Amino acid sequence: GNANVRDDSRYSDTWVYGNVLIEPEEAGNSQIVHYGGDSGDTEGYRKGTLHFYNNTIVSERSGNTTLVRLSSPSESADIRNNIVSVGGTLGLVAENGDVELRGNWLQPGWVNAIESSTGVIQDLGGVSGADIGFVDAAGHDFRLVAESPCIDAAVDLEAEGTSVDRSINNAGLVTARPYDGALDCGAYEYTP
Repeated sequence: GNANVRDDSRYSDTWVYGNVLIEPEEAGNSQIVHYGGDSGDTEGYRKGTLHFYNNTIVSERSGNTTLVRLSSPSESADIRNNIVSVGGTLGLVAENGDVELRGNWLQPGWVNAIESSTGVIQDLGGVSGADIGFVDAAGHDFRLVAESPCIDAAVDLEAEGTSVDRSINNAGLVTARPYDGALDCGAYEYTP
């Protein structure tokens, strides 16, 4: 509700990158990300772009999971280089707004929307394969194994975008993300 925040030119661009997001089976809400606003007063909504890069998203729900809910037609999402693995059906968007997909590994059998949606999804290509190649998904070790189709499969980020050069390790410490000249999908860069 603060006009100084809303009027800042940076308010309409949100950068979310390099995260591991886990939704347990018993979590109440089936949406991973809700972007824009939820007050009902759309004047204060972000009305901009969610830049969602190099995240690893794992939903342990056996039911439906929606990746992103955009609150109004004025919100959009640029979703690149993520790994999205769910236990049930994956829907990409709920409600409104437009989504562009690039370089993601998405759960096979994903659908545009589980609930009604007026948004437009542009699938500009991604990574395929039945198995992501996590070190130990059951133990929540989401680093990649050498055979993963996600290695060196990421696409370029936006020119004005930030670089994905840091990671959080399993101990919660921020470390430099190794880089061998080609970015991997997901929150972790493969290291032998």
